[in-house]
Amino acid sequence: MVKMMLTIPVPGWTHHQAITPDGRYVISTHATRGYVSVVDLQSNTVIKTIKTGNGPNYTLVKDKGDYAYISNSASGTISEIDINKWAVTRVIEGGPSPYHLNTIHGTEKVYVSSKSKPIIWVIDGGTLKVLKIIKLPAGEAHQMAIIE
Repeated sequence: MVKMMLTIPVPGWTHHQAITPDGRYVISTHATRGYVSVVDLQSNTVIKTIKTGNGPNYTLVKDKGDYAYISNSASGTISEIDINKWAVTRVIEGGPSPYHLNTIHGTEKVYVSSKSKPIIWVIDGGTLKVLKIIKLPAGEAHQMAIIE
């Protein structure tokens, strides 16, 4: 049986959430507001909202927990957030609507799907350079699952 233990109000409708590896924070995208909110799970309050770009869709936190990546589908960018500063440190042009993000633990690679083309970009997490483009037969990679 699943039981809801707590509801934490955040400003506006959310789309996706990601929890930092230490379990301390939840980052939620607010696609209609152009920012993410950060909830501290010790105080159960929103501690920060961070402007990222138009249509923030999906959040990915690197396995070391030092950076989060936000796909901004409406502005065609990916924002990198330094979790220690809770600030955007870099913005990469994503081309045709970056959509969902994923990574394989132990690598520095970020996988970014496109909402408008049947492709997935493989990006170096350190330099944010595109390493490879994976072509899909059709459609979009809505959710990406990693099986280890």
